Amino acid sequence: MSDKNKSNLPEDAERILDLEDAKEMTVAQAAKTQGEIEAGITEDDSLLDRYIKQHRDEIEADKFETKKIREEELVQASALADQQESPELDETIAVPVTPVDSSLSVSASQAPTIPSTTEDDSFDDFPENEEYLADERAEKRRKMIGLLLAALALLGIGFTLYSQRSALSGLFGSDRSSNSTTRSSASSSSSSQEESAPLKAFNELYGTFFTNDAQTALKNDSFEQLSALETALATLEGTAEYESAKAKFDKLKAAIEAIQAVNGQFDKPVLVNGEIDTTATVKPDVAFATVTTGISSIDAAITAAVNFGRSQQENASVGAALPSQGSAGAAETTPSAPASTSSASSKTVTLSNGIVLDYGKRVVYGSDQVALKRELSRVPYNDEVIADAHNEAWEFAPGVLEKIIATSNQRGYFSGNEFILEKVNIINGRGYYNMFRTDGTYLFSINAKTGYFVGNGAGYSDALDF
Repeated sequence: MSDKNKSNLPEDAERILDLEDAKEMTVAQAAKTQGEIEAGITEDDSLLDRYIKQHRDEIEADKFETKKIREEELVQASALADQQESPELDETIAVPVTPVDSSLSVSASQAPTIPSTTEDDSFDDFPENEEYLADERAEKRRKMIGLLLAALALLGIGFTLYSQRSALSGLFGSDRSSNSTTRSSASSSSSSQEESAPLKAFNELYGTFFTNDAQTALKNDSFEQLSALETALATLEGTAEYESAKAKFDKLKAAIEAIQAVNGQFDKPVLVNGEIDTTATVKPDVAFATVTTGISSIDAAITAAVNFGRSQQENASVGAALPSQGSAGAAETTPSAPASTSSASSKTVTLSNGIVLDYGKRVVYGSDQVALKRELSRVPYNDEVIADAHNEAWEFAPGVLEKIIATSNQRGYFSGNEFILEKVNIINGRGYYNMFRTDGTYLFSINAKTGYFVGNGAGYSDALDF
C-alpha cells in the first residue's frame, strides 16, 4: 500500500484486503472493498459516515467555496455602507481582502475583519440587496393575492345568498309591496318606473276628456279631440305601453259614440258632462238599446239617460189616453166645457218627460191600491190641506220632478217611472210629497217648489228645510 493511502488510515488500525477473501470476490467487489479499506471505513460506520469518508475531498472543497462567497458578500456590503456615509467622495473605496489559505479549516473566528467608519458594527443600516427586495416583493404579491382571494370569496358568498333569497321569494311569493320589490318593482314597482314622453303625452290628453280626476264623466266638448288622441296613440306603436293605451282608447271611443247615439234620440243632448238634462224630450218612435262601453261610470250614466227616454215614451202613451177619459167625464157633467179643461175634482198636468200628474187626487201618480209605509215620512201628514186639491202649492216648479226622477234612476232607487207620488202637507206655502217604490217602500219627501228631497238615511235626521 502506498504512503498516500496509508495516510488516510487510522494509525492504530491499518487494514489490508485478505488474499483469501479476495479469491472469493469478483473484480468489482474486490475494488470496492479495497476502496473502503483505503478510506478507513469500518463495519461499525453508518451510511453517513461511509459517505463522508469516501467524499472527504469534495466536502472540503464545497466548504471553501461557501466561505469565499460569504466573504465577498460581506466585503461588498461594507463598501456600500462606506459610500453612504461619505457621499461626497467621488472615487470608489477599495476594501482590502485578506487572502484565505485553502489549507485552513472554516470557522467563525477566522472570518476576515471588515473595516468600518462607524462605531457601531451592526448591519441594520445596510441597503437591501436584490435578493431581499425580491423576497419582499414576493411577500407583497402573496398578501395582495390573499386579499383578492378573500374579496372573491366574500363576493361568492354574497351572490350565493342573493340567489338563494331570490329562489325562496319565487317559491313562496315575494311580498315586496308590503316592498320589490319591487324591491321589484320592482318592482318592481315597481316599482315605480317613470313614464316615457309619448305615454305621458297620451295620458295627459286622455285625462282632458273627463270632467274630474276620477275620470267618471265625459265632457261633451272634448269629443272632437278624439282624433288627436288617436294620433298620440300612434306614437306608442312598437312599445310595451301600446296595448294598454290602445285598450283605454278603444273604451273611450265606444263611450263617446254611445253618448252621441243616445243624445241623438232626443230633441237636444240629454247627457251633458255626465248629467241628465231633464228638459230634453225624446223623439217619436225611438228604439232604445242598452250599451256597454267598459267604463262603468259612463255605462251607468248612459243607462240612466235611456231609462229617462223610455219613461217619456211610456208616459206619453198613458197621457194620450187620460185626456180623452177626462173629456168624456167632463162631457157628462159640463158638456160645454173645452176638452182641455179639467173638472172641478181633477187637474192633470203633463211634465216635460211625459209623466202625467193628477193634482186632484191624494196619490197624484201611480197606484193608489198599494199599502204605503206612511209612518216613515219625514214630513207629517195633514189631511186638511191634502183635501185642498186646487191649491197652487201642489204644483211642481218646472223641471223639478223630472230631475228628481232622473237622479233616482241614476242612483238605482227605481227604474223608469216605477214609483208612487203622494201629497203630504203644505208648509210655508210649499207643497210636500212623499215618493214610494211601487211596493210601498218609503224613499224620501220632496219640496215641490225647490226640488229639495230628504229621506231617512244616516246623517239626515235634521236635514228638513222647514
